[in-house]
Amino acid sequence: MFLVEKQKTRFDNYENLPPREKSTFTFRILEKIRTLLDDVVEANQVLEKLPHKSREKAFRDEHIYALFDLLEKAIIGVGIMPIAPSPNGTLYAMAEFEHRENDDFWGVYKVNRLATPEEIKRLNSIKAQIKRLEELVSDPYRASTGLTSTKCAHRLRSARLNSAT
Repeated sequence: MFLVEKQKTRFDNYENLPPREKSTFTFRILEKIRTLLDDVVEANQVLEKLPHKSREKAFRDEHIYALFDLLEKAIIGVGIMPIAPSPNGTLYAMAEFEHRENDDFWGVYKVNRLATPEEIKRLNSIKAQIKRLEELVSDPYRASTGLTSTKCAHRLRSARLNSAT
């Protein structure tokens, strides 16, 4: 259980807590979240060593959806933002979102500054992870073997060539 009953009651009344109590409570909850995330890192390491069939028993559908929701909150929470190229190829961080009320757009990003190398690297890493997830659910070879269909075809071709010699 993540929150004990007393904390759940406090959290239900979070908006009405006195400022000092709210600040202390927020600090404690954030500490619990960091501990939980550290446990997730360790759980991931443990799952890597378990057989595939054993891993299946650990998860329910609601876990998958909750993890995606948590990931979305984490991406927003650490301030990952879209990065877009200018016509000359310079990469800009789209750091500020402006809401607009009209028929065509519900809002636009404003260009605030050049993207840092760290932001570019982090965003590219996240995009690569998203691509891997998409392949996992859309590529039948990947789903059954953990390999992309291209890698799977390459291994099959290599195996045939090796057996022919």
